[in-house]
Amino acid sequence: MTLEEGFEDQIPRARNVIIANATPGEGGPSPLKAVDILERIANSSDHWPRRVGGCLMVPDSNDNTQVDIWDKNGPARLFSWLKSEFQEVVWYTGKNLLTKEEFYYYVRSHVRRHESIELTPHFPRFDDKNPPSYYYACPHEAWNYAKADGSKLTELLQMFNPATLEDYDLLKAMFLTLLWGGPPGDRPIFVITSDFGSGSGKSTVAYAAADLCCGYMDMQPNEDLTALKNRLLSPLGRSRRVAILDNVSAVKFQWELLESCVTQPEVTGKQMYVGEGTRPNTLIWFMTLNGISLGRDLSQRAVVIKVDKPKYATGWIKSLRTLVKSNRMAIWQDILKLLSSPSQKMEGASRWASWEQGVLSKIPNPDTLMDVIVDRQGAADDDEEEAGLIKDVLYRKLDDVNVDADVVYLRVPKHLIAQWVCEALGKKLTTIGASRRVTRHIQSGYIPELSEDPSHGKVRCFIWRGIKAIEDSPSFLDPALWGGQGYSS
Repeated sequence: MTLEEGFEDQIPRARNVIIANATPGEGGPSPLKAVDILERIANSSDHWPRRVGGCLMVPDSNDNTQVDIWDKNGPARLFSWLKSEFQEVVWYTGKNLLTKEEFYYYVRSHVRRHESIELTPHFPRFDDKNPPSYYYACPHEAWNYAKADGSKLTELLQMFNPATLEDYDLLKAMFLTLLWGGPPGDRPIFVITSDFGSGSGKSTVAYAAADLCCGYMDMQPNEDLTALKNRLLSPLGRSRRVAILDNVSAVKFQWELLESCVTQPEVTGKQMYVGEGTRPNTLIWFMTLNGISLGRDLSQRAVVIKVDKPKYATGWIKSLRTLVKSNRMAIWQDILKLLSSPSQKMEGASRWASWEQGVLSKIPNPDTLMDVIVDRQGAADDDEEEAGLIKDVLYRKLDDVNVDADVVYLRVPKHLIAQWVCEALGKKLTTIGASRRVTRHIQSGYIPELSEDPSHGKVRCFIWRGIKAIEDSPSFLDPALWGGQGYSS
C-alpha cells in the first residue's frame, strides 16, 4: 500500500444522510440500537467523531489543520456537529428510545481512539498501528519529501547568527528534533543563550521553532505540578509540541518537575472534566537565558546553543515569521528528508542515544557536536562547584574544633549544617532550603561523606562518615562546640 493509499479524508463533508434513533411506523417509532446508529455515522463520515484523552473530537470546521475537542457540554456539541454534517437529525423521545445523553456516552466509549493529536508531521511516523494511534491533522503532502532540496531549511537557519559553526549545526539539530518521531521521553532540553545578553535574539529562536510547529505552551519557572499537567492535558495543550521557558532569570535554575517531564514517556495527571488523563511525551522544551547556570540534572539533559547578536535588518523579525508561515510545508519536507537520510557512524553515546542516532547523526561531524554538547553541559553544571564549597566548609568547621573529618562518624544537626552552607555560599537560606541543597548534592554523589540520618531522632541530622571512619555507630555532634546552644540528641 502506498503512503497516499493509507490516508483517509480528514474533513467530513455534508451528506444526504439522515441520522435518527428510531424508524417511524404506524404504531410509533421503532428504536434503533446505538451500535447501528454509530455505524451509520462512522461509515458516512470517515469514522468521525473520534476520541483523544477521554474526549470526543472532530476536525475544526474553520481550519483543517486544527481539531475541535469536546471537553465539556459533550451531548450538545455532538448533536450540533451531527446537524452540521448530515442532511437531517431526527431524535425521537419515548420509552425504550435512546436519549441524546445516553447516545453521547455510548459514542465516547466506542469510537476510534487516538493517543495523540499532531499538527505537524514526524519521521518516523507514530501512526503505524491499524487503526492509527496518532492523529496527524497536518496536510498529507508533508510526507511527499522526495524532491525536497534543503533550501528552505537553509534559508531559515541563515536568518539567525549562531556563535560558531558548531552552533549552526546545533540549530539545525534543534529544528530536526521538532519533527523527529523518536521514542517519547527521549528528547533533550534546548537551552538558547548568548554571551551578549539581552537583544541577541534568543527568544526569537525559540518562538521560530514554535511557529514551525503551529504553536507552543508558554511555561513559568517552578509552575505548580497540578496546574502544569492540567495545561498539558487540556484540549489546546494536547496539540502543542513545544514548551517554552523564556528569559529565565534565576542565578541558578533548578526545577525538579521539568527534569522529570523531559524523561517520562507519558504525561499523566488530572484532566479537567474527564479524570485521569495521559498523553505521549513528545514535548520539546526550550529555555532562554543569559549565561549558563543549571543544576546538575538539568544540565545533563541540555543541549546548549549560543547565538550572537543578530545582523539586524529592517523588519528582521517580521521577515522571519513570514518565511516560516509561507514556507512551513517546504521546511517540513526539508527536515523530513534529512531525518530519513542514512545515519553517520558515531563513536560514543550518552543518555540520549536514540536522539543522537535519529537526529545528531544526520548532520556532518556528529562526534564533534557531541563533544561540544558535553563540554557545555559541564560548564552549565554549577552543582559540583557549590558542593565543593559546602564540603570545604564542613572540613574547616570540624578542623576548627580539632575534629579529624576523615576519621569521625557523626550525626550533625541540620540547622548547624544550614548555617555553614549559608556561610559557604554567602546567602541567607532557611534550614529547609539549605538542607534541600545538601540533599541534592548527596543524591548527585558530590559529597559522599554525607547521608540522610535514617534514625529520625528529636534533632534532625545529617550523617557524616569520614573516608577512614571505623566506628559502628555515629556520635552526636553538639553545636555547643561552636558557641551555640548545646543539647543532647
